Amino acid sequence: MAVSGLLSAIFLLLFQVRSKMTLGHKEEDFFTACPPSNCGKGGLDVRYPFRVESSPSHCGAPGLVLSCWGNETLLSLPDWGSHKVIDIDYIESFITIRLEDPWSGCQLQNFSSASLTTTVYKPLVASASLVNCSKAWNYGSRTLREAYDVGPVSCLSSADHFVYLAEVDMPVVLLPSDCVVVSNNLVIPGWGTSVQRGEVMLQWDLPEIGDTCSDCEGAGGRCKFDWTINQASCSFSEQPGLDSSNKNHTAGESL
Repeated sequence: MAVSGLLSAIFLLLFQVRSKMTLGHKEEDFFTACPPSNCGKGGLDVRYPFRVESSPSHCGAPGLVLSCWGNETLLSLPDWGSHKVIDIDYIESFITIRLEDPWSGCQLQNFSSASLTTTVYKPLVASASLVNCSKAWNYGSRTLREAYDVGPVSCLSSADHFVYLAEVDMPVVLLPSDCVVVSNNLVIPGWGTSVQRGEVMLQWDLPEIGDTCSDCEGAGGRCKFDWTINQASCSFSEQPGLDSSNKNHTAGESL
């Protein structure tokens, strides 16, 4: 009986020690253990579901890892290497990166949604038209330029012809008489003039977090990983005056 009691006590002690070891950081507040970070003064705010590579792996979702090069925030893509991150939209789940000069070597022709698609990211794509003119096109009003994102494609142009990129729905009647649409089914990663600047928006999608983080950020909360339930959740704890019973929401719950 004494032996049995001793074994029970030893088992209980081992269980408690093991629980503390396995839970470990789970008992630590997420925002204390994984605060937002950046790559320098004035840098982008990097927070869950993203993390910088120097932070612990449990501070970000799988695959959403960024790196720093000086004060620049970088995203690495398998077929494109590392590129500067221009913006992170936590509500819409979009990250904007800047590729190499899109007109250098006419990379526009090599852009494809397939080469930019990974298991985590999918580019925002748009249909565009290529317009060929025998003379330089004076776009005219600023409204026309902004409405249809007209811009020159220098690498496809020469001294006797000028090529422009425009939105596919631009009415043909707006073209000068010396201009003709040579392609109206060009599908490119990017949107409007952003592709002319070499900027591409990528949407991230992870089954592990679903819409939890985007819904959370849209509702004014802050997304985090809840170690006690092993899934992403939404926290409003930093907002004063909020009922403590409504401070946290987990994946699958309406916000």
